[in-house]
Amino acid sequence: MGGKNHQPCDQYLPESILMSKITSEGLAAIETGNSFLEDALLAEVNGNGTEQNYYLDKAIMKLVEAENTITEFIKCVDNLLIKMDYLAFQDEDYFHTVDFQSFQNSMIQLKIILPNSRAWEVAQNTIQEKGFRGMFQIFKSTMAGIKNNIVKLRETFSLCSESGRLGNLVKSIEENKIPLRQDFSRVYLAWLEFSAIFTCSSLISTELHLRRQGFKSMMDVDVSEMDINVSKSVLCEVGK
Repeated sequence: MGGKNHQPCDQYLPESILMSKITSEGLAAIETGNSFLEDALLAEVNGNGTEQNYYLDKAIMKLVEAENTITEFIKCVDNLLIKMDYLAFQDEDYFHTVDFQSFQNSMIQLKIILPNSRAWEVAQNTIQEKGFRGMFQIFKSTMAGIKNNIVKLRETFSLCSESGRLGNLVKSIEENKIPLRQDFSRVYLAWLEFSAIFTCSSLISTELHLRRQGFKSMMDVDVSEMDINVSKSVLCEVGK
């Protein structure tokens, strides 16, 4: 399983794997779209209009790709919820195996999450109050909201394209004639926050699975030994 898959139902569910894969692909599309826009800016600065138009078109295509990943993500969550019902998944069968506060403290001690992590609090509180079905429903609504903002960002990228064809892209952005940074940040920061909550939720899901199956807990790590190993690694790098 990947770095942020959920593990409900004590089975390796393809829907869970796809759910994680799609979120990574969507964020990668946003990043790549912005990278293409940066290429367009560089092309204008270097006086290459043909190259600039190419990159602007590619940037817009990447936003369309990100929109499509959200559509697929929502379908994937729906399929996972159906599978959970079919397999009679019950949160109560898992929750008694873990002290949530101790698990959070261990994740902080192991430097996996930051102290006072908002993403962790949202994930833990939602799962405890509404279960994983509630958590997955929030994932759906959050991504639907991000998709709406991507549509607005795509319109802004189109304005960038029009401005670029006139040779005014850099000026339009830097003088805030096109609200690029506002619209991009609205999408990008929301996706980063979603990704953090999604990852924290997957950590909780994984720990519950490990405990229920009698496997080694993620908390079963000697922190002092870990720190020693990190120190040794740093010293080795310095010595090179």
